[in-house]
Amino acid sequence: MWELSWVGVPVTIGGMLLLLSARDPGDAWPEQLLRARIIRLAPLSRSAMEQLIGRWAAPTALPRETVRALGDRAQGHPYFARELVRALRRSGSEGLAAEASLPNTLQELFLAQLDSLPRVVRHLVQSASVVGEPLSASLLQAAMAEEAHLAFSALTEAVGQGLLRAGPAQGQFSYARRLLLEAAYTTIPPSRRRELHARIAAHLEDRLATMGETAVHAVAYHAYLGYRDVRAVAMLLRSAKRYRDQCASRLAVRDATRAVELISSLPDPDAHLEERLEALWVISQAYQVVGDLEHAEGTLAEAELLAGKCPNSMPAAHLAMAAATLHHMRGRIPLAAEA
Repeated sequence: MWELSWVGVPVTIGGMLLLLSARDPGDAWPEQLLRARIIRLAPLSRSAMEQLIGRWAAPTALPRETVRALGDRAQGHPYFARELVRALRRSGSEGLAAEASLPNTLQELFLAQLDSLPRVVRHLVQSASVVGEPLSASLLQAAMAEEAHLAFSALTEAVGQGLLRAGPAQGQFSYARRLLLEAAYTTIPPSRRRELHARIAAHLEDRLATMGETAVHAVAYHAYLGYRDVRAVAMLLRSAKRYRDQCASRLAVRDATRAVELISSLPDPDAHLEERLEALWVISQAYQVVGDLEHAEGTLAEAELLAGKCPNSMPAAHLAMAAATLHHMRGRIPLAAEA
């Protein structure tokens, strides 16, 4: 999945206007977007920050010194300033004494807010950070397991506190404060996080027949982070093939590569040679589609070295077809005929 969290970068491709965003784009732009108009957002000025802080604090009139102190702490970052104002309100005081106790970074602020939540609501927010979007009550119940019977009341409270919001579909929810949910994910111990991903994968996998193949990608993601075994390999391959068939080649490469890496970490990797060859075949095909012939050829070479050890002839046949296609693309017609 691509994480786009930028603000205001209009791109026109074939009459289509795309608005892409990222927190730290750097200079690495895809070749297709070289004609993009890039708007870089600098920190806001002191006067602009103080005006915003005054509006967000309304109807309370904060002392001038407090407004300045909040502006200094936010350092031109309006989102941080708004969260600081919210924290000041929750403290029940608008004076400098309360301001002095506020966290110095967004991460500290979010962790303090999470600590202040009732235990069940905090667990629900952590579960929601693992589930991802869109959220549903049934998925949150599956993740919360022993606290499943409390999920609905905790969900209602989370919505009431502005942590989650109702989505466009019945029973669907989304993050209202994304950065806080990201901070919540970091507070979950790794073993617990893996357990949550495994629960969600199992819940989704049991419902694939009714949810349809579109849910395969979500199952593969959670299986990769939760199962970490042959079940995850099977789902990653299934997801990679579906991405390949949808011409989402980069995502096909990602999931097939994860399958290869996971196979290498298993107790007996050689027992899953056929799955590894299948993943390498998908990777090579996907690279061919995007025109990355160097990586396609390198992947095929790796697969061909392994193919001789595989008792099943089908992977070798797939690799031969991929090699023939690649030779054609390279203009090596005699070699294509031989393959």
